[in-house]
Amino acid sequence: MHFVIPLLVFLTTNFWGLFHTVPFTTINPSCSVLERALGGVQLASTLYTLDQLPCLVFEDTLSGLLTKEYLLDWNAVILGPATEPAMTISPGFRPALAPVTTSTGLSSTPASPTSPFESTATSTSGQQRADFTAQAHVETVSQYVLFAVFVIVIWLAIKWAEAMGGIVSANSQLGQVQVQQRALWEGQEVIRTGMQTLWEGQLAFCDGQQAIWNAQQALWHGMVAGSDSLAFLIDVAQSIQATDRPVPVVEDLDIDEDSSAVNRTLHEVLASLDSLRQTIDRRIDALEDLRSQDDPGET
Repeated sequence: MHFVIPLLVFLTTNFWGLFHTVPFTTINPSCSVLERALGGVQLASTLYTLDQLPCLVFEDTLSGLLTKEYLLDWNAVILGPATEPAMTISPGFRPALAPVTTSTGLSSTPASPTSPFESTATSTSGQQRADFTAQAHVETVSQYVLFAVFVIVIWLAIKWAEAMGGIVSANSQLGQVQVQQRALWEGQEVIRTGMQTLWEGQLAFCDGQQAIWNAQQALWHGMVAGSDSLAFLIDVAQSIQATDRPVPVVEDLDIDEDSSAVNRTLHEVLASLDSLRQTIDRRIDALEDLRSQDDPGET
């Protein structure tokens, strides 16, 4: 019975330490299996030591109180004979004496009982000694059995704690894997966002190239229009040069008609110059637009 309470204390301490902190000890859920087992053994051994102290600490030992309170039959059968005297003195009983060896080498044996009371007392004492010996054997076997059960339970508790530790480590590893997967997903999302931004930049670059192409076409059209104007100016100059050729002298000249022809020619020249000026202005505007579109792309 002395091993039952320490065993219960050890098991309770280890199971409670898996989820909560054990008061007055350093056992908590963050401790390892070996630390919890060592703390449980220390607490159980301390309680066992207190249980074995004399009556200065306890009125009776905890195992004795438990036995007297709940196991009266066990107390009567196992612990009862131990509290009785080994020999009961009855009226008229003479204690048996051990053989005495004399100086001559002969041993003298005690006298045989001469009355019924003496024979009854002798048989009672022998029966009590036999009961006491049987009770001692029973107590020894019981202690061995309880110790074996205690060792088996401790072994099972340690194995169970190791299994629980493996489960806890597996859960922690699973949590780490989940964290890594979450980080991987976040990295993939960042990569997807970067690819989307790159695609938008490529689209903007294509739009800029299209704008440059349109400006080049406008510049080409302006150059064509300018060449047409230059060709017209060349034609006008050639026509003026042709009009400057000497003409046969005419006796009668019509000054008004000649003046009107000159005026018409001058108006045509002015119109051609105005058209050339407009063409040049358009070309300058197109070049400025092209330059303004090229500057943001370069930055």
